[in-house]
Amino acid sequence: MRAYPSPNSNQSKLCVGCGLTFARRDCHRNRYGEYFCRACQAGGVRSTRLVRLRHGYARVLSRFWIGAALVVGVATVIWILYAVGVHLSIAPKFLHGLFW
Repeated sequence: MRAYPSPNSNQSKLCVGCGLTFARRDCHRNRYGEYFCRACQAGGVRSTRLVRLRHGYARVLSRFWIGAALVVGVATVIWILYAVGVHLSIAPKFLHGLFW
């Protein structure tokens, strides 16, 4: 658990927008963990491009693995149903050579 205010609240932070050092109370931390000074924030800087790309890559990668897991799961269910159908002799004849 974190005690507020933090003992490190008076530390200096580096603004990723302009590269200058500011007191923590004069900075804003965005959702990516970057610190921006009030001047950069007022100028419209919200995040850096590299961090947005890294965040987007991680999001695409996680969606890929979820999709791959769903495809494998559906294929496994279809394969099991086909195997049961072959065992009970209810599978269509044109599918017999497809899996075995």
